[in-house]
Amino acid sequence: MGTPRKNQFDAHTLGVLTATDEIDVETHPASGRSRRTTIWIVVEGGNVYVRAVRGVGGRWYREVRADAAPAVIAEGRRYPVHAVPVQDEAEISRVTEAYLRKY
Repeated sequence: MGTPRKNQFDAHTLGVLTATDEIDVETHPASGRSRRTTIWIVVEGGNVYVRAVRGVGGRWYREVRADAAPAVIAEGRRYPVHAVPVQDEAEISRVTEAYLRKY
C-alpha cells in the first residue's frame, strides 16, 4: 500500500479521485516502455491510497518504487505522484475500512 506525499493533490483533484472507482498506475520500467495497470483507489483523510493485490512483490508496485516519474491516470488526466509505503497499523486499518465502504 502506498500514499502520495501529504497534500500532494488540490481539493478538485481529491474530489475526482474520490469519485473514481478505478485508476491506471503508469510506470516506466527499465525496458523503456511505459506500462499502465488498472487498480482501485480510495481517498481517506485527504490522502490517496492504492493497494497492490500481490503486495511488495507485485510488478506495478515494484515499478512504482523504482520509477522516478510514476503517475496515476483518472478521468483521462495524468497526475504525477510520489508513492510512499504505509507502515502504521492504525493508518492501514483506516484505509482498509475506506476500501470496504467504497467497494
